[in-house]
Amino acid sequence: SYVATAMIGARKLRNLPAQAK
Repeated sequence: SYVATAMIGARKLRNLPAQAK
């Protein structure tokens, strides 16, 4: 489903800056 993919993508995008710090 598109919604599930969007949610996973959003989490990954939020995790990237968190790991950068």
